[in-house]
Amino acid sequence: MKSISSISSMPSSRPSPACWALFLALAWISPALAKTDGDAIIDPDARTQLITDWGYDIKQPGKAETLTPEFAQSLFVDDKMTCLRVPIWGDVKHPAHPADGEVVESGYQAVLNAMANARNARKDVVFFASKRLEAKQSFPDWVKDANGVVPGPYAHLLADYLKFMKDHGFAIDILGIDNEMEYNEGKITPEKHKAIIDELKSLAASRGFAMPKIIGPDGYGPKADWLTTLTESGWGDRLDMAGTHYYPKWRKPGKLEPWVKAAGDRPKWHTELHWDKVVAPNDILDTAEKAFAAFFDCTDSGLSGYVWWSYVRTGVKGELEQALTQSTAKTRPIDVDDVDGREIKYGTLITRAYREGDRIVVWAINNNAKKAYDSYGFRLANGAIDGDVAYRQWTNSESTAGQATKSGDNGFQLTLPAKTFTQITFELGE
Repeated sequence: MKSISSISSMPSSRPSPACWALFLALAWISPALAKTDGDAIIDPDARTQLITDWGYDIKQPGKAETLTPEFAQSLFVDDKMTCLRVPIWGDVKHPAHPADGEVVESGYQAVLNAMANARNARKDVVFFASKRLEAKQSFPDWVKDANGVVPGPYAHLLADYLKFMKDHGFAIDILGIDNEMEYNEGKITPEKHKAIIDELKSLAASRGFAMPKIIGPDGYGPKADWLTTLTESGWGDRLDMAGTHYYPKWRKPGKLEPWVKAAGDRPKWHTELHWDKVVAPNDILDTAEKAFAAFFDCTDSGLSGYVWWSYVRTGVKGELEQALTQSTAKTRPIDVDDVDGREIKYGTLITRAYREGDRIVVWAINNNAKKAYDSYGFRLANGAIDGDVAYRQWTNSESTAGQATKSGDNGFQLTLPAKTFTQITFELGE
């Protein structure tokens, strides 16, 4: 197609109405919205929900023992984590609550040590206690009957736990009384939830411990109907935060959206951020693409807190987990639109951007084995770039670092080879 200037100077007959319409449309395209050769357009001012927390989970057997003082420093200082998710035992494998009013201290000793290490590393660490899932034997017999948990006795177990933690110097900040209800025997309906929390509040007053914030329902997937029933029944004040799991292999934004709506103004957390195992013919980047996509769905939807279920911190997988955590902590997602659009489609270019102050981080995923984006352009919709544009790029086996080529005050170019993940970082200027 010829340029606008060449069309206007052509010595021919009067342009048709359609031609004039095209001319006017092209002439009035905003520079901030126009794309040049498919550049990714980043809007630093289109900010959404603050990512308030990243967390580490020690509910898996043996995980508490590995949270040494040195590792706690790595997690809660270097990696900018703010939350530690700890277990509430009482299942068949960890009978730490054998009867009403009894807590087996030895069952929690490793957990208490880990909590102390976390708090020494970060004084304001958030303690998130969550019921341990052990299939259909997740709850001790004395708190359940044939219809699942009985609200009164289960509230007493939770009160025993919270008082035990207080007596050992730890206030629980967030409490999850259920975990993947689809796979345990608790059958904690919104009605049961209401009764459990009411009894727990009464016990908190009489036993002298503070009520934590209540999060739920923490299903295997988003449970919009559960939240809606709780709210429409007039019991919405018994839930302070909305929590869910959202697995990469089952990611369905269409189910996440109604859950977010049902959660209303409550803080919304992804309480078990997963990364699937590598199973042939998939490789590390194949699983990474799905894990990142699930995370991006959540930041697109306004979730503010994330807890890693398995955070390995070694190898390419560990480096990517660590980089994602560090680069998004305390940031707000901002809008970015690339040549393949905003929708996430595996095998196409996937980009997302995050802002903290004047620092911008862009993630660019090209998990296509046959296509590279040579000297691909990125531009700011407004504002300018101050200083250099740094990047780190991962393949299935290693990572490299360098600087992108700046193209004026508000843009840069960088090649995105086939099968790569790239993190790009720069500062905004005046």
